[in-house]
Formats: sequence, C-alpha cells, structure tokens
Amino acid sequence: MSSYPSTDVLKGGWAKAVYYTLGCLHDFAYFGYITVQPLIFHRVISRLPQFQKYSFEITIFVISTHLLWQVFLETPTGAYADSRGRMRAVRDHFIIRVACMFLLLLAIFLSFGQQGTFIPWLVLGCLFLIEFGMAAAEALLSGSFDAWIVDTLDASGLKGEAAKVFATAATLFNTAILLAMPMFLFVLSLKDPTNTEVPGTSYFVTCIAAVVFAVGAMVAHASRREVYRMGAAWAERSKATWKTTWHDGRKYLWQDRVVWWTTMLKAAPFAAWVVISWVWPLLVKGAQASGEEPKSGLAFVVLAVLLPTSRILGSALSYLVQKFTGSLSGLLAATGFNLLMVFSTGLTLCWVGQDELSAAVRSVLRSETPVYVLPALFFGGAIALAKGSEEIVKILNQLFLAKYIEDDTVRATVSSFTTAAANLVGFVLINVGLLIVTFTQEPRFKAPYLLLFVAGGGVVLAIVAGMAVRGMIRTPARTAPVVAVGD
Repeated sequence: MSSYPSTDVLKGGWAKAVYYTLGCLHDFAYFGYITVQPLIFHRVISRLPQFQKYSFEITIFVISTHLLWQVFLETPTGAYADSRGRMRAVRDHFIIRVACMFLLLLAIFLSFGQQGTFIPWLVLGCLFLIEFGMAAAEALLSGSFDAWIVDTLDASGLKGEAAKVFATAATLFNTAILLAMPMFLFVLSLKDPTNTEVPGTSYFVTCIAAVVFAVGAMVAHASRREVYRMGAAWAERSKATWKTTWHDGRKYLWQDRVVWWTTMLKAAPFAAWVVISWVWPLLVKGAQASGEEPKSGLAFVVLAVLLPTSRILGSALSYLVQKFTGSLSGLLAATGFNLLMVFSTGLTLCWVGQDELSAAVRSVLRSETPVYVLPALFFGGAIALAKGSEEIVKILNQLFLAKYIEDDTVRATVSSFTTAAANLVGFVLINVGLLIVTFTQEPRFKAPYLLLFVAGGGVVLAIVAGMAVRGMIRTPARTAPVVAVGD
C-alpha cells in the first residue's frame, strides 16, 4: 500500500466541504425520492391492466426486493471500493442513481402508452431493475463515503476532528431530509379542482432527484483524491476479503448460538421498520376508508415532517439511553416497545385513512377537538414513537454486540452478516404477510393488516430470540481475531 503525495490529497477544509456537500445532495435527493417511490410505483402499476388488481401487493413486493439485493451486494461493493478507490465508488453510486431515475422516467412514460402484450412486463422489469440499481448504489456508498473522509482527515493531520465533522454532518443531512420529504410529497400530491392528480408530477419529482444525483456525481468526480493508491495488490486483497468475509461470517452465525439468536433479535423488528420507513405513504393511502382517491395531501406533508423529526429526536435520545443501559434487558424492553408502537400504528389504520388524517390536522390547526380526531392523533403518536424508538433499538443492538464480541475485526464481520440476515428475514416476513393479506383481506384492510402481521411476527421472533439469548448469556466473550477480513 503506497501513499499518494500530499499534494494529491484534498486538504482537510476542502475534504470537509466535499463531504458536507455530497451528503446533503444525497440525502435531499434520496430521502425525497424514497418517500414518493411507493406512490409513483403504485401509480405506474395501477395503469397496467394485467397488474391493476394487485397493484398494492406488487408495489410492495418490488420495493422489498431491495432487501434481497443488499444481502448479496454489500461485500462485493466493498471489495470494489478497496480496489478502485472510495471516492470513485461514491461517484459511481451517484451515476447508478441517475440511471435509475432515467429508468423510472421510461417506466412512467411506457405506462401511459399503448398496452401491448409486452409493454406491462417491460415496465415491471424496469421497476425491478430500479430496485437492484438503488440497492447496488446504497451498498457502494455505505462502505466508502465515511471511510473516505476519515482517511482524508487522517492524512491531513486532522484525525481528531472526525467526531466533530460527523456531528456537523448529521445536523446538515437531517436538515436536507426535513426539507426534501414534505416537498417531494407536496408536489406529487397536487390535485386539480376535480380531485385528479396534476399531470406530470411523477415526472417532475423524478427529474428533481435525477438532477441532484447528477450534481453529486460531478462533485464526486472532481474530488477523486484517495489517501491510498489502489492497484493490482488491492484487487487481489479484495478478492481474498470477499471470500474470507463470507466464510467467517457464516462460521460465526452457525457456530455461535448467542450471535445467531442476537441476529434474530435484531431481525425481529426489521420488517416493521422497512414497511414504516419505505412504504408509509402507500399504507396511509391504501387505508382510505371511502375506498376513493384521497382529496387532500395535507396528511402526507404533516407525516413527512413528523417522521424525520421523530428520527432525529430518537437519535438524540439514543445517546442518553446508552449511558444508562446497554444490557440485554434494555435491548429487549426497547424492542418490545418499538413493536408495540408498530402494532398500534397498524391497528389505528383500520379506522383512519389519508382523508381522515387530513381532516384531523385541519381540526387541530383550528383548535377543534372532535371525537374523530382522537384515532388520527393516536396514529400520529404511534408512528412517531415507532420511528423514534427504532433509532434507540439500533444503538442498543450495537452496544450489546460490542460487549459480547470484544475484537473489532470479528465484530465488523459479525455485524455485516447480522445486517444481511436481518435483510433476508425482513424480505421473507414482508412477503409472507403480503400473501396472507392478498387472499384474506379486502383492499381497504390490506395496508393495516400487513403492518399488524409484520409487527406480530416480530413480537414472536423477539420473544423466542430473547429467551434463547438469556439462557446463553453467560458464554464468555469472543476475542479471537478473524484473519484477512475486509473493512
């Protein structure tokens, strides 16, 4: 491993500016897009006669494949970043996202056209390809972006500023998310006086995301300065890392029962998190009591502000919680509370939909509190607490794993595989729930019962895993290192 000359490494101040800029661009475009994605996909699929009847189920199934792709893409994309450079991986991530936006524009266009025998299948193929691309892009970014700024600060003699940089970045990135989510949803929810969606809103928000991703790609391309030169030796190392990571990860999952059941405990609420975080607008719209097209997008905008705010508050509270508990009991209590809030969210969706929530918001703004406002307020509180407590559960999972596995290298390998296993369990649980609600529920109740199913399945898994871990918790900590495990 040879270092670049110091003149080829971005200075600390410029590196921080690049990191903040790219992070804000990414979070604005990504979280804005991911918020409206289920609604756009549902609109597209609803226009296809072959798939119209099951548009809700197909939309969620397509989006859920993102989890499956991440299981297989996380390790090879990390190897790619090692061999080609971390900022190059960040740039390529933005390029892939731009390509996905163009594919979505094509799918929207084709859904309006003549419905030939192959056109609906072509549109559906585009949507699946979009999810594959978005998963690949996310995997590229996750192992590259933060590592790049840490290495660059270290090379500039500013390693001690990393914590401050991450704290500042969190504030900036959360601000970008708070701006993006309500803005994208507001534009997509625009209606004309006849309660018909304004033509072109799907095109418009997709183009906004594409342009922001393209700007990010250009900034990343201009900032391709690596602390370490990546060459043939790194390419060979990456291949070895890929093989050994899979081998060692599987070994710890199969041979260490505490690691296995801790993984299941981590996976217990994961499906519920995915459903709430990725498809909540479709859940709210699908729970419309009248069964008609919602008349107002006010509920979307309010929830688009409420959810990221809850996430920020949950993250802040998690730092306080971890000072008082990192034990298994604390983890089990937090997981149980989180799943209870998810279950409560699904339960209230049986009574309130998008228009009911919008009416409740208007009543609250006018300082009125009629009886019908109470279920809507209960729904808002439950989904906010579910999103906020999610951040606490994540932190407590990390703390428990850190106490059980003391070696950093071993913990990195196990953590990577527990995330992959959680993705896989989440994918299975969501789609089993989809099959059940498809054949047992009328359209009005498919959304709430899907949420109830993933929450109930998570509760069962959490109880079994928690009891199993409690019985084995006296096992001594694992300290043996794993040889040749990648970053």
